Amino acid sequence: MAKFSPEEWQAELFRLTVFPELGEMQRDPTWWEAITGEPPEESTSNPKKGTSGVHGLYREGKLHLTSAPDRIDWVYIANVMEEPPTIDLPTVGTLREALPVFMDIGDRWLSMRNVPEINRMAFGSVLTHREENREAAYSRVADYVPIRISPQSSDLIYQINVAADSKTGIEGLKLNRLSKWSGAALKSLELNMGDVSGVRARMPELVAIRVEFDINTMPGTGPSPLPRAKMLDLFHELMSEAETLAVNGVVV
Repeated sequence: MAKFSPEEWQAELFRLTVFPELGEMQRDPTWWEAITGEPPEESTSNPKKGTSGVHGLYREGKLHLTSAPDRIDWVYIANVMEEPPTIDLPTVGTLREALPVFMDIGDRWLSMRNVPEINRMAFGSVLTHREENREAAYSRVADYVPIRISPQSSDLIYQINVAADSKTGIEGLKLNRLSKWSGAALKSLELNMGDVSGVRARMPELVAIRVEFDINTMPGTGPSPLPRAKMLDLFHELMSEAETLAVNGVVV
């Protein structure tokens, strides 16, 4: 079967994670507002653990910024609490539509002068595509991974990491290209509180291919810290590797 294009994959989540150099504790509470143009809806802080987080609605989903002593995460994720509720796969749009939105977030943040020195970087994403049933989902996953899959099997999870050299020109840097492929069934619950016969529950099932990517710089390779002049190139490379896997599947 033909593989899906970026216009066909639905994006549930994108994540940019950076691991600052040891001792780099710079965290600016205005980063979220600088990116979005407005204050966050909620914020949390635990001074004892050195963690903090802010989040709020952004474009087609929610944007989270969390930080800890050893990492900083930007997460753009589908808003599953939207009103009115929908019975469909959670999404911030197609891969083609949503990835540029997240790219803009990462580009603007990585270009800020008060971003700490970075030791490692990772890009994560979760993509889905709705299928008619489990058999169809398993048959489709088989087009993307180098193993045979019986459509009559169950509990499918296939995970693999295919490492590669970075093409950014950062000397000695290698990338982990981790992908996890599965067939997922999502159920939703509908309650009718106004029915005189009592509460009724309806649980329609959605079946989909689900793939998770974690493309990251391999520990112990490349310079430390990573060169600031290459941060945007590296971020774009990590996203490009994920998109290539989504379009072409795993090649070993």
